[in-house]
Amino acid sequence: MYRSINRIFHSAAVVVILASCSSESSEGPDAPDNGYGAETFADSISAAYGEVVGAQLNISFASLPPEKQLVIDRDAFMAGLRNALMLDASDRGQIEGLWRGTELAEQLDYYDAVGVRLDRDKVAEEYGKALAEETVDAAAYDAAQADYDRMMTSVQHLILEKMRADRRQQMMLAQQMRNANIEAARNFVEKLQREDKTVTATESGLFYKVLRQGQGDSPVSGSTVEVDYTVSTIDGHIVDSSRGSAVPVEIGGSTIAGLQEGLPLMKQGAKYRFYVPSHLGFVRSTPGVEPGQMLVIDVELVKI
Repeated sequence: MYRSINRIFHSAAVVVILASCSSESSEGPDAPDNGYGAETFADSISAAYGEVVGAQLNISFASLPPEKQLVIDRDAFMAGLRNALMLDASDRGQIEGLWRGTELAEQLDYYDAVGVRLDRDKVAEEYGKALAEETVDAAAYDAAQADYDRMMTSVQHLILEKMRADRRQQMMLAQQMRNANIEAARNFVEKLQREDKTVTATESGLFYKVLRQGQGDSPVSGSTVEVDYTVSTIDGHIVDSSRGSAVPVEIGGSTIAGLQEGLPLMKQGAKYRFYVPSHLGFVRSTPGVEPGQMLVIDVELVKI
């Protein structure tokens, strides 16, 4: 995403520079208001530049999945942007200070999270004093380091306890999510079977519907077949797809248990829809799939 943002800013800068060259050639540096409520050319180009890069970044944010759009608070983003714009970008010291300060602020925020609220002004004051010294007093430094190490021992205990508490919270939430998704899957297949009598269930808990029958032989475990597939959740969210192209799949190995069981039921040219419960789905955490979620997999067996 940051690379995309950099490209956006770069392309916007090119657009504005070209616009400025055109404006200067026709109207000169004292051009009148160009629709931004500005009186001078500098005001106009400032407004245009801000509008272009802001709008393009807004488009970039809008292209993100809904759950990721909420991660960035736009007021906070603008507060950080304004602070950065006030810097002299040609001054290497200010740029380096911004980077070091941001890094330090992230660390202090983590201390805040475990209940150790550091005084930012005090940190900056002592930081500045130490940095301004022509030479570092080795004895004073060693004493400060010893004090810091001693106090950090207590902080480390707090950090470890918070990590444990966060882990317990995450595990509890994941279990709640898993239970809710398993219940949703159960309700889904019960309704599905009531409404569609062509849906078949296997002893393992796999459900499937024949969309199109095939001909010839069926593949066996251990063989490699070519399939066109789409994986989605029961609410229709697409997780993965071969996008209309046949791809090789080995029946076994890393293939999920639901397909290891389902593919041998098919014949070449057949198209099935599999309803795969979580215990027959992904073993590891998979992007787009929550714990306990049922998968709906449309599979066309193109070649065996």
